[in-house]
Amino acid sequence: MKAEIAVELGKYLSEYNLEDVVVLDLTECNSWTDYFVIGTLASAPQWKGIYRHIKDFAAGHNLEMRLGKGKTQDEDIWHLVDLGEIVVHIFTAEGRKFYELDKLWFKAKELFSSKEDESTPELI
Repeated sequence: MKAEIAVELGKYLSEYNLEDVVVLDLTECNSWTDYFVIGTLASAPQWKGIYRHIKDFAAGHNLEMRLGKGKTQDEDIWHLVDLGEIVVHIFTAEGRKFYELDKLWFKAKELFSSKEDESTPELI
């Protein structure tokens, strides 16, 4: 059930121009969360809009947002949103390249990738 919601969230965020979205299944890799949704911002100011979409999605799917004590700034290179069994990591391009979470969690099963979801038109 949560896997489908994590994939749905990944697709939802890619529709709002979050780039290179990946959903990873971590159920076999750790005990503190089950899924990562990882994406890259096209620009730092885009964070506020993406955050609003995550909040709307969470409310519509009865997911509890566990908020940290610190404030995030638009210029931060890594934003984390904890939804319990689903943790959303939003990076700038620089942050994504630096932290390489996709490579760090290489044992996780990839459930969705917006790169694979993009269809290329056939040439005739």
